[in-house]
Amino acid sequence: MTIVAVYNMKGGVGKTTCAVNLAYLSAASGQKTLLWDLDAQAASTFALRVKPEVAQFGKPALRDAQVFIEAIRETDHRNLDLLPADFSYRNLDRFLDQLEHPQRVMQRMLEQLGEAYALVLLDCPAGFSALSEAVIACADVLLVPTIPSTLSMRTLLRLAQSLNHDAPALLPFVSMVDRRKALHRSLSQWAERHPELFLREQIPYASSVEQVSVRRAPVAIYDASDPAAKAFAGLWREVGAHLAKISQTGVAPMATPAGYAEALDALLSTLITDAPVHASAQNAARKDQANGLDRDGPQLAFDVDGKDDFQALERALDQAHPRRTASYLAHTFDTDDAMLRRAGYRVQLIEEPERFLISVVKASGTQGEAPIYPREQRSAKIDGGWAAQILTGQLSPISVIDRRIRHPLAAELRALAADRTLVRVASSEHKSLRLGPVEFAEGEESASVCLEFDCAETPGAEPTRCVIASGSGAEASGVGRLLDAWRKRAGVGSQFGLFGSAQFAGLGNPAQVSGALSGPEFSGSAAPVNE
Repeated sequence: MTIVAVYNMKGGVGKTTCAVNLAYLSAASGQKTLLWDLDAQAASTFALRVKPEVAQFGKPALRDAQVFIEAIRETDHRNLDLLPADFSYRNLDRFLDQLEHPQRVMQRMLEQLGEAYALVLLDCPAGFSALSEAVIACADVLLVPTIPSTLSMRTLLRLAQSLNHDAPALLPFVSMVDRRKALHRSLSQWAERHPELFLREQIPYASSVEQVSVRRAPVAIYDASDPAAKAFAGLWREVGAHLAKISQTGVAPMATPAGYAEALDALLSTLITDAPVHASAQNAARKDQANGLDRDGPQLAFDVDGKDDFQALERALDQAHPRRTASYLAHTFDTDDAMLRRAGYRVQLIEEPERFLISVVKASGTQGEAPIYPREQRSAKIDGGWAAQILTGQLSPISVIDRRIRHPLAAELRALAADRTLVRVASSEHKSLRLGPVEFAEGEESASVCLEFDCAETPGAEPTRCVIASGSGAEASGVGRLLDAWRKRAGVGSQFGLFGSAQFAGLGNPAQVSGALSGPEFSGSAAPVNE
């Protein structure tokens, strides 16, 4: 029996998806495999469609493996069994602390559990505790998913510094790689140049990986040709090769903990600078100004039926204008009963190529001759670690809003959500064409307007298109009349009111809401961003 612990002191790095996919691949190779979900959150248990319950679990159960043996369940996959998590696992650290020689207790437990299995995979919770110390003492290999970011590398450094010479083999690999980000690309390339420190295979940050918890199955089950499925397969081959070497030679194939500590310390010293905190905010502001975005003027939007209408609207402009393209992902969060949507609110996590934003929107408005629907919005930049934890369900968007957005709108949202759990209800991919500023004039009215042609694609739904305008040099009603005249010249029959409370509440299911209401204005391009 071989014991592989998927572990990292840091949360939100992809431990569960790694554990589920590698356990499946091990079983698919013909090995009888047991996955033990040690995390009280029970994410692996959920992904493998097993009830999170260990009957009669308590401190006495740690002295006799029978309670755990009886809790083992078969999964939907041949050769793969699961020892599920239980919410009472939150007491596991305390129970181990109260026992003499907790590491020996864990060793005996694993020996009894693993009698019928060639491989036991441990999906470990984040943190450093009595449980993690016991796992480290018992495991043959520590498989450490690591995001290519400064904080995640620093956590790996701390782990390496905590290990002694007789620690299990340390096998870090790069996880959740977003190659749109310069830092991710740089650190991933650094890892590739150091095969003595990192496994060669890297797991991408991809929607197909996130779907593991939605489809409740390993990636290879629902899309074996996906790059992420191939990456997990390559990772499993690498891990298997290292396990074979350890079995033959008894020597860890990678660097020693001291070697990791030295190399990572040198790397981090080149990444950490004393640059002023406000520099990134100034850079973002300069980029927004260069893109012609107006944060202070009136904003409105209207639906467009398809590509032909987009092209007709562009042809109806008096002259050619600078064109800029952008793309991003928008993830919408709500309660299970869509309480926020029904109350006219929306919470989104926006993934742009160079930043993440958390956004809170309240829709409101009145119908009139030239209907303008003002809305309140606040957005704030957040780091990739928070974004990853939000997307994997380990951190509530409300908690991040509390810390990053200081505005009455945020307080309203907190009061409305109370203790309810927010879950991701939809994700949409947006492609945007930005034009302008465009000078509009009709009679005595004129305004300078930046236009954004936004197409949102949501899985399982038809693409939705809208035009978002942010203007200056006129009142909101004037901008509305100018744009309405432009729309009529183009022969495009649409309806204003995308942000009206009545329309917002009546759009139907969450996927429709995400598709119809997700535009660049929600990524901070048409509302103040709190730095």
